[in-house]
Amino acid sequence: MSKCEKCNKNITKTRHGVECQRCEKMVHLNTECSGLTIKERNALRANDNLDWSCSECKNISSRRTSIVIPDDEDGDEAFGSPITSASVPLDGKKLMLEITTKVENPIQRQLGQFAESLEFNSRKLDDILEIIDAFKTTVKEIKKKNIELSNQNKNLEFRLSALEQRLQVHEQQQHSKTIDIFNIPFTDNEDISKVVQKIQQTLGLTENIVEVKRSGYNKNNSVKLRV
Repeated sequence: MSKCEKCNKNITKTRHGVECQRCEKMVHLNTECSGLTIKERNALRANDNLDWSCSECKNISSRRTSIVIPDDEDGDEAFGSPITSASVPLDGKKLMLEITTKVENPIQRQLGQFAESLEFNSRKLDDILEIIDAFKTTVKEIKKKNIELSNQNKNLEFRLSALEQRLQVHEQQQHSKTIDIFNIPFTDNEDISKVVQKIQQTLGLTENIVEVKRSGYNKNNSVKLRV
C-alpha cells in the first residue's frame, strides 16, 4: 500500500492520491499534501491527460521555455545581433481557468438538460395526478349512483312482491266463487245457461249464477260457473 510523501499516511480508496509525473512520488489529493485548490483537483479528476508535478520538482526545473535560433552562416547584419533565446512564461492560473471552463461548460449543459427533463416529467406527473383525482371522483359518483339504484331495485322488488300477493289473494277469491263442471257434451246451437239451470235444479242448488261459459272444448268440454 502506497504512503503519502507529505504526511506519511496510507493512500486508500477513500483518501485518493496523486503521483508526480517527474519524480513519481505520491501524496494525498488534498490541499494540505498536494497544495492544489479545489478547482485544480476537480480539473485533474475530470481530465486524464493532465499531469501534476510536486513542489520540489517545480522548484528544481525551470519555469521558462527557451527557443534557441542558431545564427545563419553568413550572419544577418541588417537585424543586428542574432537572437539566442526567447522566454515564454507559463501562466498556471490562466491554464487552470481554461481547463475549468472547458470542464464546467459541458457539466452546466448537462445540468440544464437534466433540469428541463425533470421539469417536463414533473408536469407530466401533475397531469397524471389530476387524471387520477378525476377518476376517483367519477368512481365515487358511480358508487353513489349504484347504491341509489340498488335501493330503488329493492323497493321495486318489495312492491312487486306485494302486488303478487294481492293478485294471489284476488285469484283465490275469484276461484272461491267459481264452479267447474266437466264432461258436458257440446251440441250445436246450445244454450249453455239452460243446461246449467237443469243441472242446478237436479242438484238442488240455490246459489245465484252470475256468469256461465264453456271452456276447454278440445280437452274436457268443461263449463265454468261464477256464482
